[in-house]
Amino acid sequence: MGASLPIPNRVARHRGAFQRRLPAVTVAVTAAVGIGVDRWLAGPMSGWLALGASAWLVWLVLQWLVRRGLVRFHGHPALPWLDTGLVLLSVGCLAGGWHHLCWSAVGPREIARYARDELRPVRMRARIAERPTGIPRRDSVFLTDRDPPQRTVCLVDCLSLESATESIPVSGRARLDAQGDLTRLAVGDEVEITGSFARPRGASNPGGFDYRAFLRSLGVHCTIRCTESEDVRLVQSGGAFWRRWQGALRKSAENLLARHLSAETAPVGIALLLGTRTSIPEELRNAFTESGTMHILAISGANVGILAGLLWGVARIFQLGRRGTAGLILAGVCAYSFLADAQPPVLRAVLMVVAVVSGQAWHRCGPLANGLALAVLGLLAWNPTHLFDTGAQLSFLAVAALLWAPTLVVEWRRGTGGPDPLEELERSVRLGARVRGWFTDHARQAAITLAAVWIFTLPLTVARFHLVSPIGFLANLILGPLSVAVLWAGYLLLTLGLLIPWVGMIFGPLFDFGLRLMIRLVENAAAVPGGHLYLPGPGEGWLAGFYLLLIPVLFGVPHGWWRRLGWRAILVWCVLGMVHAVWPRDRGELRCTFLSVGHGVGVLVELPNGRTLLYDLGQMNNGMQARLSLQNALWDRGRAWIDAVVISHSDVDHFNGIPGLTRRIGVGQVFVHSSFLDFDELPVRQTVDELAREQVPLRIVWQGDHIPLDDQVSVEVLHPARGRKYASDNASSLVLAIEYRGQKILLTGDVEGRGLQSLLAQEPVTSRVLLAPHHGSRAANPVELAEWARPQVVIVSGSHRDGRGGLHRIYGPDCRVVSTHDHGAITCVIGRDGDLRVEGFRTGPLARLAPRADQPESPTTNR
Repeated sequence: MGASLPIPNRVARHRGAFQRRLPAVTVAVTAAVGIGVDRWLAGPMSGWLALGASAWLVWLVLQWLVRRGLVRFHGHPALPWLDTGLVLLSVGCLAGGWHHLCWSAVGPREIARYARDELRPVRMRARIAERPTGIPRRDSVFLTDRDPPQRTVCLVDCLSLESATESIPVSGRARLDAQGDLTRLAVGDEVEITGSFARPRGASNPGGFDYRAFLRSLGVHCTIRCTESEDVRLVQSGGAFWRRWQGALRKSAENLLARHLSAETAPVGIALLLGTRTSIPEELRNAFTESGTMHILAISGANVGILAGLLWGVARIFQLGRRGTAGLILAGVCAYSFLADAQPPVLRAVLMVVAVVSGQAWHRCGPLANGLALAVLGLLAWNPTHLFDTGAQLSFLAVAALLWAPTLVVEWRRGTGGPDPLEELERSVRLGARVRGWFTDHARQAAITLAAVWIFTLPLTVARFHLVSPIGFLANLILGPLSVAVLWAGYLLLTLGLLIPWVGMIFGPLFDFGLRLMIRLVENAAAVPGGHLYLPGPGEGWLAGFYLLLIPVLFGVPHGWWRRLGWRAILVWCVLGMVHAVWPRDRGELRCTFLSVGHGVGVLVELPNGRTLLYDLGQMNNGMQARLSLQNALWDRGRAWIDAVVISHSDVDHFNGIPGLTRRIGVGQVFVHSSFLDFDELPVRQTVDELAREQVPLRIVWQGDHIPLDDQVSVEVLHPARGRKYASDNASSLVLAIEYRGQKILLTGDVEGRGLQSLLAQEPVTSRVLLAPHHGSRAANPVELAEWARPQVVIVSGSHRDGRGGLHRIYGPDCRVVSTHDHGAITCVIGRDGDLRVEGFRTGPLARLAPRADQPESPTTNR
């Protein structure tokens, strides 16, 4: 940077060692800043081009003026800083422009220009862009025989839109999601797809996963759904021979592992070595997550580092020398990346290994921080959106912690006064003491290193996954050496077993035994009481502040008083974050959030005194998705407890999210009607059994009962009557009326038929907000209900298939009919003054209603 300009010695003396010795770090930070600015400001591409060109132009003019002697600050101390700043500015502009092309630019023939938010029928030709992945159906009592045993997902490059009269050339990538098995297809195959396509949907609930942003980071702006595998027809086999050879090699590797491993260990072994986790049972996946060892299942830098260590050992055995060792390691990790489909975690680790090892062959051993920065630059050049990927952030934070750990070990030894001379003497003369001391020292170093990784990664882990696993500290100390041995056995099985099949008889049992032992340790760690805790995470502002304080304290601030001041600032920042987390929010308001869960129901009620009520939680055939929506909404509000759950009736789309909820969210009690307790239905029996295991009280309520949660709020059961039985489950739905400050919200479940007739036979209930019965079904929403309830806002909890257009005619022009499918989660907020606001998560304000004059301002007190 400005090598033609002489740098005075006094300037060089004022430059820190960090800047002199780690130039790649400065460049990587600058590139990251440019990418971040483009993400948050979303400026035009012309702005980056103009700013970058201006920086280069000024730099070139400055160079020319200095060389010609036309300026008089030759040798001025500010000149090299100006020179460097201009070049770094151009680097930031280059990175920002590259991110703009990958994130925001859409070509004129892009398939996304034809897609809409709603599903539309489509017939197109496309080329398979990645290996199709089969996802087996989850074992669950809530599933029906109509659900296919497997679905297949992959990315496709769109070629043309087909119709009866013309073919329209298109470009761009789409994500194909087809029911059935399509794993027979290979990368490069040309297919004809008949299905439905649309733009990906963004986050629909507070704290929810932004699926649209995730696909956008992959360069995908469109999704295609097929209901049968026959909807995807092979037109022509093709593609590069090396991609087809890669697919065949990977298939052979999967078959090799399945042949030598048991049914229990095969899914874990395939995940460890090849990165495919779709076959791991949900219970085992949860065990890895809750034990703090989920990183073991993900192909990451640790896996590639362990492979590099194995290759280094092989090179030492055969005495390959420095260049031979470097060549073997580079060839091995690159071949492994090829077999693992160059997944982003593998790519990150390979770039790091290449940056560090490649200099070894020529005796140029640069600092590890420089290697880390080069890996960051390579990853951002591959895909700049990886800067915002949680996995990438955790990986680089962990490596940064490893860079700091040796300093921490040295400081710890200095603080303890160094080794005891008597112990040193004993080690020198006794083999047992020497071995014991070796294990003690390495265990201590491992614990300190793991503590450093925790300090760096724990805040981000809690913010993104809302999980703290204290047991993970001990589990990782035990599993660390074990995972090295297990992975070595797996790599030897994979490498030698493909070349010499009979070798699998040696390493296969070793790998299988190691996996069994690992699974048992993980399951036992996850089952330790208090070993893990789900809780709300810190906000983005606190998270940014923590790392902005931590990184300079560890790597930039010199030792002494400034370092101690930095640690105190971090401590104060953590205390402020904890105070903010427990500080009461919106006290005096009632918030009723109708979650967007597709064809299902989930209503979260936050009462003025801080307590919470949940009315139903389920989604047709995917209760786990409904449960995740509720968990994220609760954590987004800083809550980790539900005081009461009301299950309206025994249709699975109203309660299949309850099982598993009590493991992550505390539940005080559950209310049902007696008609729910039909133990001949397996889903009901499983739900009740889980509530009993978690010691959650189950209570029976009926018409006229009140649920006492808040003295200012009336929560009354309107239907069904005590002991009343109906022919259908829907007719037996529990109907709740929630009233606060003269505003009433009516939750109706799926009430219809004779149950609805019984409800309408009661005195009219004037409500402001009504949950449309049975997801907006015409039969469950007659004109009589509209006249009986007189709502001003009707909320339909359903999917795109649930009809809601005719409800406008039923409820009249003065009533606003809104759907969770269109607006995302819909929140009704009743303030202290009785003012009611209705807001959509994706669309913003929907309605604002003042208290009715004919309603009493003071609410009915719970009985």
